[in-house]
Amino acid sequence: MPDVPGISVEELAAAASRGGFALQAGDDKQPYLLVDVRDDNEFAVSMIPGAVTRAEYERNPARYAGHRIIPYCTVGYRSGKYTKALIEQGVDAVNFEGGIMAWVGAGLPLVTPQGADTRRVHTWSRQIAAPPGYEQVVD
Repeated sequence: MPDVPGISVEELAAAASRGGFALQAGDDKQPYLLVDVRDDNEFAVSMIPGAVTRAEYERNPARYAGHRIIPYCTVGYRSGKYTKALIEQGVDAVNFEGGIMAWVGAGLPLVTPQGADTRRVHTWSRQIAAPPGYEQVVD
């Protein structure tokens, strides 16, 4: 989504590996929170490790004060709209460009909502194919 700031899969994977991410060169790490904005049936299949659902985030957004919020969806459209709304509310947020499909396209891990490793990914549509090594799920 061009009208909101974004973060790439490479930047997000690097941030995840070091436990936070720098806003720019020389900045201290800033905690971040991945927020899965997909529908219940989508995140019931798998999520990016460490993410919370939109409902979980919205129950207590004050809990995450000081965190950079990184919404994601399947490919980045729905999360881009949510990122824009968060920014308008004064929240420090960036959209995860490419969403969970960029994540699995980079061969990165997924977990079930219970935290078990999985290679299943809900692709929202049959027109979006899961990459090799991942099982596509569509309702």
